[in-house]
Amino acid sequence: MTEGYGTLRGRLDRWVREDDDASPHLQIRALDNTGQPWRIVVNVQSDTGSEVVYWLVDPLLGHPILSGLGDLPTGFSVAAPSSASALDYVQAPLFEWQAGTALPASGSASSDDLQDLLALHLQQCRDAGGEVFAFGVRFDRNLHKPIDAEFLNADGLHGMHDIHLNQGNTGSHAGDGGALHDGGLILAHPDRHVGLFLAFQTQQVPTDASGEPTAESQPIGELIRGGTPPSTGTTYLERALLNPSGGDVGQEVVVIGNLATTSLSLQGWAGSWSTRTTGPPSWDR
Repeated sequence: MTEGYGTLRGRLDRWVREDDDASPHLQIRALDNTGQPWRIVVNVQSDTGSEVVYWLVDPLLGHPILSGLGDLPTGFSVAAPSSASALDYVQAPLFEWQAGTALPASGSASSDDLQDLLALHLQQCRDAGGEVFAFGVRFDRNLHKPIDAEFLNADGLHGMHDIHLNQGNTGSHAGDGGALHDGGLILAHPDRHVGLFLAFQTQQVPTDASGEPTAESQPIGELIRGGTPPSTGTTYLERALLNPSGGDVGQEVVVIGNLATTSLSLQGWAGSWSTRTTGPPSWDR
């Protein structure tokens, strides 16, 4: 399980590309409401040299994580292990795996690489007066990097990394991360939320309750190239608000979880549910 996992809330200030580094990142500077600078480190290439997979969700709607963003304090806060506080690409899906695109870290033209596209959305959010919610792991030691001096991160500890899928790891990274510890960026515009999500092609899904690949897992690199996504066949009632106090119109909410990596048709589902003795409630079909 990843230690120091949580959410950073701040205002976007600026960002710096890394094009010639052996392990390039997009370095983002954000400010909390006290004026404290934070450094957000976004991987744009894997340590094997392969391209990072990128998903853009615009707008991001109907996900449990959105309901609590406005209540988070400025700066960093530890995230509770739930789909309303932490990101989990598998247990609380944010996108379809096949919709991802592997992009190079650097390119020769405008808007032809991952850093270009990330910067485009960051600039749109900053110009609109929005906020960034960065999910990942807080720095646990000062590495005395020049970029921290440039960003005025004086103690080297005000920063976040692991802004990507943090489960389904193999090889030298096997066992890293865990369920409900995924990273990503949610950009809060005045009129909508935009999700920017990242993963490495070698990471495998689906994962089990500990975030480890299952026997049916496939590398993400295969899924985005037309592979058949495996299915756990598990759907469940995540939460429901069926009779809120006051007026009901537009306030009743039902969220159905789908642990599979494919979309699910709701045709034929009934609007009643029963609670099993173990596990989450399931809908009658």
